[in-house]
Amino acid sequence: MCTSENDYIIPYLTNNPINVLEQVKQIAYKRGEIKKGTEIYQESLKDVVLYIQKGRLKTVMFNYYGAEKLLFYLEENTFCLPMVTGAFSETISTRIIAVEDCELIYIKEYDYLTYIFTNRKMFDEFLQGIRKRFAITAANVMDSMFGARGRLYKFIYHMAFNNRTADKNGNILIENFPSRGDIASITGVHRNNITTYLRDLEKMGVIEKVKHDILVKDIDKLKCLIDQEFNKYE
Repeated sequence: MCTSENDYIIPYLTNNPINVLEQVKQIAYKRGEIKKGTEIYQESLKDVVLYIQKGRLKTVMFNYYGAEKLLFYLEENTFCLPMVTGAFSETISTRIIAVEDCELIYIKEYDYLTYIFTNRKMFDEFLQGIRKRFAITAANVMDSMFGARGRLYKFIYHMAFNNRTADKNGNILIENFPSRGDIASITGVHRNNITTYLRDLEKMGVIEKVKHDILVKDIDKLKCLIDQEFNKYE
């Protein structure tokens, strides 16, 4: 199997290309601020949609023992749709947590749906958001076909691919490479193993750590390593 640029989704729901802040303010019923680390309880979001004016939220699923697995991050200028996240609640438990200090706008679900159904561009954005959430969830399922090392390699590969810009030597810089904690939450790989696997890639000349960044020096070799890891589990 050759890994495809389309078979992995970095779980960031980014800002809408349409500037909707003014429209959102017109249909909002309240605004609020929450601190980093605050959990937004699902019960408080019944029939409510959130608009993230500033900051970042994350949606995680967790098991009986409290172990977490990231579903996706929600960036600024993005809608948080509890009616969608709540669809998971029949089979798994989910949490919405502030990754940064946030400024939120609260909208009644009925008003939000009325608005998007009368605005074609916003309705298209809504459908794209649903599609991205589904793609991220499907990618989590696909990752079960890889071991821990393969999942980390795949994550780095697609971070590099999303960057797309290589220098004249073919090196690709991944700026502000995620923390070990974020990578662990995204990939399900233990932090200690992340450190070990990154060190192995450095020894092979595939990557080089540059302060808070990662320089991918041999993207083709990284791709081959991913294929090797996949073949172990075929």
